[in-house]
Amino acid sequence: VAAEKHDIEYDLQRGMKGLIFDLGSRMQHREIEIYIGSTLLLNAKVGSSGTLKIKKDNSIGQRLLQAISSGEKIRVVG
Repeated sequence: VAAEKHDIEYDLQRGMKGLIFDLGSRMQHREIEIYIGSTLLLNAKVGSSGTLKIKKDNSIGQRLLQAISSGEKIRVVG
């Protein structure tokens, strides 16, 4: 039986090379989904530090930067 998914609070930081979603230690090694509006952008696994790093120079990173600058809602679900 799959666990019910819910929105996860996060801190988003911009680093020199990418974006860092800080989801907290309780989300270590968990599977998450990132949405822009209602559109699924990616599925990912959170690292051991409770963070997910996305490089700015790939298509997903570029799409996230575009969403941030245009004020679109970014949701993390897990």
